[in-house]
Amino acid sequence: GKGAGTGKLAGLAKIKQVLQEVETRQNSLGADHIAFLNVDLLIRFLGLPGMSAPSSLKGLLTGVYFNSRCFRETSLKSRLMKFIVKRGISDGTLKKIMFLDHGVIDIVKHELSGQANPDLGPAVDPWSIPPEIEAEPKSRAGKTFLSFGVHSVRKGTLLILKMLRDHPDAFQKDQFIIAGPVRDDIHAEFYRLLSEIKDQGLKIEVSDRYFEDQESWGLFEQADAVICPYVDFHGSSNVIIRAASYGLPVVGPDFGFLGELIAEEGIGEIYPHHSPSALCEAITRVKSHLETEPCHYDSPCRQYAEFHHEKNYAPSFIPSS
Repeated sequence: GKGAGTGKLAGLAKIKQVLQEVETRQNSLGADHIAFLNVDLLIRFLGLPGMSAPSSLKGLLTGVYFNSRCFRETSLKSRLMKFIVKRGISDGTLKKIMFLDHGVIDIVKHELSGQANPDLGPAVDPWSIPPEIEAEPKSRAGKTFLSFGVHSVRKGTLLILKMLRDHPDAFQKDQFIIAGPVRDDIHAEFYRLLSEIKDQGLKIEVSDRYFEDQESWGLFEQADAVICPYVDFHGSSNVIIRAASYGLPVVGPDFGFLGELIAEEGIGEIYPHHSPSALCEAITRVKSHLETEPCHYDSPCRQYAEFHHEKNYAPSFIPSS
């Protein structure tokens, strides 16, 4: 908005250019999409006064709402889409509604509690069973920690490097793997910190490139735990489900749905604030559990992975008979 000169007449001519620029940066910005699947286009207009779906459609359609966390947001688009969803429910048009973001959080259930109570299907984020991989035996001298994805300010990867710089003695026997492309917004600082860490003799492997889906499984096979130190991110992460498929605990921040998920499902450890020492303490707790009780996280992770397995994906879209 500032780049387009919001509020100025000259800025109006730049709106299209700004929108195009935002679109090209969509992934790095972590933009969210809200959409409907298997719902007639007329439902999109339920938010307009006097609009209603034809009676022939009512009770027959399945609504799919992406990102239930949008119910917590205050942008005009989020408020409008929330209103449309609730209108479709109260109107009786949607027989079943799905949420595609790892879970229907309590606040969403509360938002819909006064409506016509459609069948709220479980949220889904499907992954296949991990492929059989002939991996080398994991080192028993220490633990291997993986950070996987697109590394940017939002991903919080710099916190891992700062932690290793500030607390090198805590991880002398451990190995860290950072896999995935390093974005320009952290590139210079990332490699500066990396150089400092390697000078301290710490074991860290960086693969600054894109990983195909099948190839990425091998990274999880090597790991003992996964680190997701997101910054200013209130959704969840596909990485968690992939980690759970291998029974790997996840270390993440205590805010947003990510924190709720890790704590409620018992699939890892959370830390209270974004600091190297807080992350160090959370990882140390994971190490302690893995060393004294190797199966501490196994059962919760397996249950979580099973809930999100692809075999439960397709049936969840089918309206109840």
